[in-house]
Amino acid sequence: MKPESGACCQIFFLIFTVAVAYQEAEDGAPGWGWPSIGIAFMVVVVSLVPTLAAADGLTKAQSQVQSAEASLRAAYSKCSLFAESICFYGGEESEAERLEKLYVRVRLGFQSFAMYKLLVDLSQLAFYFGLAPISMAIAAFVVRKGSWTQDSETTFYVLNLTFIRIIRCC
Repeated sequence: MKPESGACCQIFFLIFTVAVAYQEAEDGAPGWGWPSIGIAFMVVVVSLVPTLAAADGLTKAQSQVQSAEASLRAAYSKCSLFAESICFYGGEESEAERLEKLYVRVRLGFQSFAMYKLLVDLSQLAFYFGLAPISMAIAAFVVRKGSWTQDSETTFYVLNLTFIRIIRCC
């Protein structure tokens, strides 16, 4: 492991963060130190799968868009270069059809890219905004047996802080 990669620093930061999160969780909600850290890591893993799947499609869609744009630019450049010959031999319609087909490829590729980008953004937003409801559900129903009390509120804040600390590392 090279020291320049920052992996050692990230590992130490993760260990320190887990230790601090454990201590804070145990102080605020006794008995919930390791479960809250485990739940935080499960949330990271569960949200990582759809994000990576959508990101893979996003990179492929972007390469398709770039390829289609390059083909359209090359065809347009050839049309500009050989405009006199195209006009002389009456090839305007065939060239227009060819450029239109290439444009449709660009448009479809961009639509595919936009859909994958939307999926990536939605999965990331669901991940970040989903932390508070998970903390609230755990605090209200699991920790405090269904009734919302002052202890539930403390537990909610402690669990939410634990999640945020762990997720900042990952």
